[in-house]
Amino acid sequence: MRRAGAAFLCLVAPLVAFGQTADQHSQPPPQFTDYRIPIERAAAPRDGSFQYVDLALLACLLVLTAWIVLKRRSRKELRIVSLFALGYFGFYRLGCVCSIGSIQNVAYAIAHSDYRLPLTVAGFFVLPLLAALFFGRVFCGGVCPMGAMQDLLLVKPIRIPASWRAPLEAAPYVYLGAAILFASTGSAFAICEYDPFVGFFRMHGHFLMILFGSAILAVSLFIGRPYCRFLCPYGVLLRWASVFAKYSVSVTPQECVQCHMCADACPFEAIQPPAIAKQDRTEIRRRLTRTLAVTPILIALFAFAGWRMSPMMASWDLRVHRAHVLRDAEMHPPKVKTVLADAWDRHRKTTQDAYVEGSAVEHEFAIGAPILGAWIGLVFALKSLSNLRRRGSNDYEADSSSCLSCARCYSACPVPHREYALPPLPMASIEPPEPVGGAV
Repeated sequence: MRRAGAAFLCLVAPLVAFGQTADQHSQPPPQFTDYRIPIERAAAPRDGSFQYVDLALLACLLVLTAWIVLKRRSRKELRIVSLFALGYFGFYRLGCVCSIGSIQNVAYAIAHSDYRLPLTVAGFFVLPLLAALFFGRVFCGGVCPMGAMQDLLLVKPIRIPASWRAPLEAAPYVYLGAAILFASTGSAFAICEYDPFVGFFRMHGHFLMILFGSAILAVSLFIGRPYCRFLCPYGVLLRWASVFAKYSVSVTPQECVQCHMCADACPFEAIQPPAIAKQDRTEIRRRLTRTLAVTPILIALFAFAGWRMSPMMASWDLRVHRAHVLRDAEMHPPKVKTVLADAWDRHRKTTQDAYVEGSAVEHEFAIGAPILGAWIGLVFALKSLSNLRRRGSNDYEADSSSCLSCARCYSACPVPHREYALPPLPMASIEPPEPVGGAV
C-alpha cells in the first residue's frame, strides 16, 4: 500500500503544478510593459570538459550495471544504480543528452553534410549499443532514466495477451522509421517533442504531454515498462544489438528444475519456456512459404500508401506550411497583410524563395514516405516470421532481445547459484609452488 500511495502522489502532484503552468500560458499577457512571458525551461548545454563528464559517467554506469546484473546478480544493487541514473540523467541533467533522442541527431547528420554531430551525442548513441553487443540490454536495466521511472513504479504486473502483444511490439519500429524520416528532412525532432517524461524531469511542459506521460506511468503500475517495450525507438536498436551479445542473463547457470518461477517473476515476458514437443516441419514450411509470398505484396502496398500520404506528411513541416500560406495570400490578397507574410518580407525574401524551400521539402517526403511505408510493411512481415522461430532449448531461458536486465528472475529461481553467468577468464597453467621447508 505504501508503494502504491507513493506512486499515486508521484502521478498527481506534477499534474497540479503543470496544470497551473498550462493555465498561465493559455491566458493573454496583461497590457502593461513590465510583464514578461515565462521562458521555457530546457537543458542547458554543457560547457567545456563538463560535457565529457556525462559521457564518462554513462560508460561507467554501463560497466557497473553489466557487472551487477551478470556477475553480482543483485536486484537490490541494480535499483540503487537506477535511482542514481534517474536522479542524475533525469532530474539533474533534465533528460538531455538522451540516447533515445540522439537517433534524430545521427539521422540529421547523415542527411546533412553541413551538420557536425557533437561528440557527446555520438557517444550517447553508440555506447549503449556497444554495451548491448557484449552484455545485452544493460542500458535499459540500470542506466536509462525513463526505464527507471517506470520500473520503480511497478506494483503488481499483469500479463498482456499474445494477440495484443504482437502488434504492440511492432509500434516501436514504426516510430523509429517515422522519427528518422522527420529528423532527416529537418522537419521535426519528434522523439523529443513527444517525450512523455521530459516534462517530469524539467517540471515544466505542454499539459497534453504531461497527461500522456502520467497515463504511461499509471499503466506502469501494472504493466512492466510500457514505453520501453511498446514505444521506445532506441529499444529497437538495442534489441538488434543484444541478439549478438556474448554475455547475457542466464537464469539457471546450473540445472533447470522446470519450476516456471522465473517466467512468473518476469514482468516483461522475456523468459522463453522450454520446447516440449517438436514442431511440425511441414506446417512451418507451409506458413513460411505463405509469408514469404505475401511479403513483397505487403511491402508494395505500404510503400504505395506512404507515397499517397507524402503530401499530408510534408504539410506538417513549417516550411511547406509557410509556402502554402504565402501562395494563398498571393492568389487571394487579404485586406490586411498577414503576420507570416510581413515577417517573410522583413527577412528580405521573396515569395518564390518560400516556394523553392517548400518544394524541396515536399520532394524529400515524396522519396522518404514510400521508404517509410515499405519499412512498415517489412516490419509486419518479419513479425509474422518471428512467430515461426523454433525453440530447441530444454530449459527456461531469457530472450536476450526482450530481456531488459532487471535481475528479478535471479531471486525467483530456487536453484542455488554457485556459478556466475560470466565465465572465468582463461588462465595459463601454473605449477603450484613448493611448500616452505621442502616437499611433504
